[in-house]
Amino acid sequence: GDGSLGLDLASGGDITDSAGNALGTSEPGTDESYTIDTTNPTFSAGTSNSASKNEGTTGSVLDVEADDDTGSNYDTAVSYTLGSASGSDASDFSIDSNTGQISLDSALDFENPTDSDTSNDYELTVTATDDVGNTNQQTVTVSITDVNEAPAQPSDTDGATDEVAEG
Repeated sequence: GDGSLGLDLASGGDITDSAGNALGTSEPGTDESYTIDTTNPTFSAGTSNSASKNEGTTGSVLDVEADDDTGSNYDTAVSYTLGSASGSDASDFSIDSNTGQISLDSALDFENPTDSDTSNDYELTVTATDDVGNTNQQTVTVSITDVNEAPAQPSDTDGATDEVAEG
């Protein structure tokens, strides 16, 4: 969580950096305190999320939401990146770095899956980063659903009777 850092300086005391070099300082007239932000962004849906998308379509899939500290001010002071722990599962997807909106950029075919384990479940990793660099990750599984495609009607343009040879 967030914490406070207090620093008391005795009169005439030196402050040194990690290498032992004295830092030029003078004792302030009043006490100063600093807030250190060590809180990772939190996702509204926890550590995992899922969505489905019909095969052959593109566009919006899911809007992931992360908050920086307050628990209700989603997408403020947070940026998003998209990756995949499962090889190239994220290659057909993109994310809006400001809003967390995940989109499918290429129409996928249920009968010919391209995800790493060919299960039609594309495993994505969303990373939310707040304005001071704290990060958190959420696993998002996008399932491509089968759509019943109507068979193509044969076309017969010559008007002649067609015969089928029997073997």
